[in-house]
Amino acid sequence: MYEIASKWATYRVESSKLCWFWLFLKFLIEGIFMQDGYVVLYVNDSQACIDFWTNQVGMRLVNQESVGEHIVAKVGFKNQDFAFELVPLEMMKDNPNNLDLATPSICFYVQDVESEHQKLKSNNVTCIDVNEHFGRKGFAFSDNEGRWFAVQQA
Repeated sequence: MYEIASKWATYRVESSKLCWFWLFLKFLIEGIFMQDGYVVLYVNDSQACIDFWTNQVGMRLVNQESVGEHIVAKVGFKNQDFAFELVPLEMMKDNPNNLDLATPSICFYVQDVESEHQKLKSNNVTCIDVNEHFGRKGFAFSDNEGRWFAVQQA
C-alpha cells in the first residue's frame, strides 16, 4: 500500500497541471490496477488434463507443483500470460469457503477458425462443426473430462 501511495504522490507532483482523467489512464497503462491472471479448472485427474491441454490442444506446461499427494499445474499458450490452473477436485473436498466449483464459460479467440478446428479434430478432440454465432464463426470442443470450450474468430 505504501508503494502505491508513494507512486501516487510522485505522479501528483509531476503532473499537477494534468486533469485527473489523465492520471487515471497513466495508472491503468502502468498496471497498478487489476490485470488478467488465470482461470482455475477443478479436475478429476491432473495428469490426464495436463496431457490433454498440452498434447492435444497445443498449450505448454507453465508450472507444476506437488501439494501433498496432488499435482497442481498451470498450462497456457506460448507468448500469452493467460493460463489455466488445473486443481484436483479431491483437494477441494472440504471446501471451507463453499466455492462454486462449476466450470466457467471460456472462449478462445483464434485467427483461423477452420484451421484450429481441423487441428483439434486431427488430435482426436471432440468438436462440434464450425458455425456462425452472433455474426462470428466459431465452434466448441470438449476436454477429456467433458467440459466444453468455445472457439471464435478473433
